[in-house]
Amino acid sequence: GVPCDLVTGEERIYASGSEDSPAHHVACTIEMANVYATRAYDVAVIDEVQMIKDKDRGGAWTRAILGLPANVIHICGEPTTLPILQTLIDVTGSDIQVKSYNRLTSLVPLKYSLNGDYSNVRPGDCIVTFSRNKIFQIRKQIEQTTRQPCALVYGGLPAATRNYQAELFNSSKVKVLVASDAIGMGINLNIKRIIFHTLSKYDGGSIRSLSTSQTKQIAGRAGRFGKQNYEG
Repeated sequence: GVPCDLVTGEERIYASGSEDSPAHHVACTIEMANVYATRAYDVAVIDEVQMIKDKDRGGAWTRAILGLPANVIHICGEPTTLPILQTLIDVTGSDIQVKSYNRLTSLVPLKYSLNGDYSNVRPGDCIVTFSRNKIFQIRKQIEQTTRQPCALVYGGLPAATRNYQAELFNSSKVKVLVASDAIGMGINLNIKRIIFHTLSKYDGGSIRSLSTSQTKQIAGRAGRFGKQNYEG
């Protein structure tokens, strides 16, 4: 491996231990991408580009795509964003090459529902819902029914707490996870099975159903390649 710094809106972790001696590689959230770098990057990788359509955060992806001083930019995400990307890149006069990749592990839909009976949860399960109150309600229900503790992951958790909860689950110290769609980006988890408590969420204005792409993004966290639970 190579030394790599981590930069997010919440934390800075430098491989050297000092901000004065940054590494040649950096991993950062999209909002922290340095479009003002005085030296061009050899390669930049922008992930989760489908978020460019998000009304709150989408501008950060546009800013990075158009502004990063990089010789080559790899953009990863859903093929549904190709028309948007083509329009953006046409403005710059740059070339675009499209490559498609298959999922490296199998993903098998369940043929039945738990119907809210959380006594049937298994080790490696992740129950997904979209409100903090509901996350805590489901955790309480599972812990009362099964007598086993649950880890929690949702967007409002401080980074250190979120990482600690993820480690509890990944190390199998806690065998069940209750989470929001925060698991869909930036967290590697040993999830065997995704169970949706609901397929609708509040978007800041109204309750709406998840899109097909959003549902697949979340469901795809089960059985990640190279993780303990290989198939989902």
